[in-house]
Parts: sequence; C-alpha cells; structure tokens
Amino acid sequence: MKHGISLQLVDTHNQQPNRNRRECKYYWDELYTLVAAGGFHEIETPYDPMWAFGGRAGVPLVYGNIKAKDGTAESYLRRLNAAGIERVLGVHYMPGMFFNGASPTSPGANLDGYVGALLHFGEEAVDYVADIGGDYVTMSATPKIGDLEHAYGADFEAGCAAVLKATAAAVEKLAERANARGVKFCLKNEFWGLLRGEAVVDFVKGLNEKVWLDLDSAELAIAGVDPAAFARAHAAEIGVVHYSDTAFVDDQACYRQRNPEFPAVRASKVYRDLGDGKLDFAALERALTEGGYAGAAVVGCRDSYDVCRSILRARSYLNTRLPER
Repeated sequence: MKHGISLQLVDTHNQQPNRNRRECKYYWDELYTLVAAGGFHEIETPYDPMWAFGGRAGVPLVYGNIKAKDGTAESYLRRLNAAGIERVLGVHYMPGMFFNGASPTSPGANLDGYVGALLHFGEEAVDYVADIGGDYVTMSATPKIGDLEHAYGADFEAGCAAVLKATAAAVEKLAERANARGVKFCLKNEFWGLLRGEAVVDFVKGLNEKVWLDLDSAELAIAGVDPAAFARAHAAEIGVVHYSDTAFVDDQACYRQRNPEFPAVRASKVYRDLGDGKLDFAALERALTEGGYAGAAVVGCRDSYDVCRSILRARSYLNTRLPER
C-alpha cells in the first residue's frame, strides 16, 4: 500500500511560538522539501476556510490563496513538484467554524448561514481537487457535539435533527458536483461529531448520491470502534484511509467538550505520532488489503509539537513496520 502524509500535522489553529512563520509562504515552501526528504511524495492538505479571512495569502489551505500566489492549481502543482512532492491526494475540508447557530426556534438561528458557507467553500474544495488532479475531498461530517449543546441547550435533540437533515442535503449537492468532476466525496466521522463511530455508515447509506467513508483509525478507536474490524466490514465503501495514532481513552466524555481534541479534564494529547500510540496498523493494513482497498493510506500526525520529528518518526515506523509493496 502506498503512503502519503497530511499537512494537518502543522497546527494552524492554536497559538504557539513562531506561529507567524506558519502564516507565510516561505514556511510552506520549506515544509514541502522536508516532507519529500522524509520520503513522502504525495500529500493531503487541510481545506480550512479560516484562511480565506486571515489576510495571509501565503497559507495554501484555500483555493483563493493558491490562486493569489500561483495563479492556477497547475502552477501550484509545478511548485510542489520542484520541491519533491509529486501530487496532492486530496483535502480534508473543515466547515465547522461557520456553526454558531442558536435554537432553531429562536430569531437568531443561523443554520441556513452555516449550510450556505459549507456549500460555498465545499464547492471550492471540490473544484480545487479536480483542477489539481487529486482523488478525494473528505469533510468533517458535523459540528462538534459540544458546540451543538452550547448552541441549542434544551433544544439539543431537535437542533441535532435539524443539523443532520440540512447536512444530508448539503452533502448530496457536494457529492453530485464531486462525482461529475471525477472526485470522491468522503465523510470523516471525528470522535466528537454526531456521526462518530459506526453512526456514519447508516447516514451515508441514506443519501441519494454516492458518498464514501473516511476510515480514520484514531477517530474510530477513540469512539470505541476497532479500525481493522471497520475496514473488514466496509472496505468497499472506503474512499480514503488515515493512519492516525492514539493512546487516548475517552472515559470522561471528552467528546462532548467544545474543544475535545485538547481535553479539559486531564493533561493529555489525543493524537500521537505514528507508532507512538497503541493502534495496530499492521492488522489494519491487512484488513484493507484483504478487502480490496486500492487507495493510499494517509499518515495523520495531527497538531504535531515538532513537525520535523513527526515526519521522521512516521517514515521510520513505515519503513520498519509497514514497507510499501
């Protein structure tokens, strides 16, 4: 199986020393060369609408910024090629920043605004992936449960039903666009969302357009689902695989927090570098191979404390435990 890497290993959301460097083109230009030197020549990038409003066109995480710096997706790809990156596999689209709705029965409800923004940037993401020759768009399926509870309060159940109904309609529109352009549209079911664990399977089956599953090993494991068993059960429906590691056990319902990836109840890092957690990737890769999965496995070292070390740790683990065949 071929292995790519996600540039979501760069933490662009939380303040850390030298964050301003990560908001400049030169940081990313160097990062591409380091990723290639680490033996990764295919990448996934976040598609993060926050950077459409941040005033930093050097951050290549929305199509508008790429056009501002390179003109076209083809020109951007040539810049990647010169750094040793052969192709962009796809993007992880994260529209959750637009959810700030109140109760659907209140005058301030903004579910329509959330869906409108989701569709606008989702269409951009699909067009970008198609233009650059990628394979998929995977979208965080719903807002965080903690944000939904905060927004809807006593109307939580009705609010969630409304969000899922609106999400289904929006996903069908984006999947129709993606299918027409030869791009797989996938749903990522983070452990903190309404479609966590196995819930995403029935949701996808109920849609009127072809939508694929995103098997993310850490997200499944934290939600109490064995990744290898999930692969065996749903191999034919998987559009992208993420090898993300974890040792986190959510025994205090951290998935209900507003910032669940940084638990407030304990000093704990949810995601680990590949091989630094407790997941069995050899068993997962066997299940995927036996099930006929033919795509790449994307290494996901989310929000790394040390980007260069994470790249090298992942490469070392893959070379010794999961060599490409």
